[in-house]
Amino acid sequence: MFALRSSRIAGALRRPAAAFAARAKSSLAPVVSSPADTLAYADKQLAHFDGMSFLPIKESTVSREMTTRYMGDMVDHAETDVVIIGAGSAGLSCAYELTKHKDVKVTIIEQNVAPGGGCWLGGQLFSAMVVRKPGHTLFDELEVPYDDKGDYVVVKHAALFMSSVIRASLIAENTKLFNAVAVEDLLVRQEDE
Repeated sequence: MFALRSSRIAGALRRPAAAFAARAKSSLAPVVSSPADTLAYADKQLAHFDGMSFLPIKESTVSREMTTRYMGDMVDHAETDVVIIGAGSAGLSCAYELTKHKDVKVTIIEQNVAPGGGCWLGGQLFSAMVVRKPGHTLFDELEVPYDDKGDYVVVKHAALFMSSVIRASLIAENTKLFNAVAVEDLLVRQEDE
């Protein structure tokens, strides 16, 4: 059903030049030219992985770290400037925009275990994501590659957008995601000016 193509069409996907440079610098796997090179590389990596061992850690240490950090975040975000309910594409895009305002504390609540909502799969259960312009400016900021079709753009897989907006939102110091948490009551405090 699926076949791999041996060559790629240059420039088919729009991506800022800086993104290509970053990708080239961070590339972990060397470009291989033949199946024999690929097998040799795989064998070398497997031998490297076989020689690895993890440092020991107690389960109590792991539990303590996770619990302490989570509860500390809950205490810290018990009072917040903005609460975003739902970590789908709209909620995370909003959170990303708010990361630009470092003085605004943002709390994202997601009832599911995994953020992203239904956007991981794109539209109508197909992987591509079609967005009307000027929505593509967000893709430019997040360095999400897309195919420019004039009035709209097409991202080859919606997961490229979701993974990028999740990372950009959560890496910021002023945002925190609480997943597997449902909103039942919300108290809004109004202050007199």
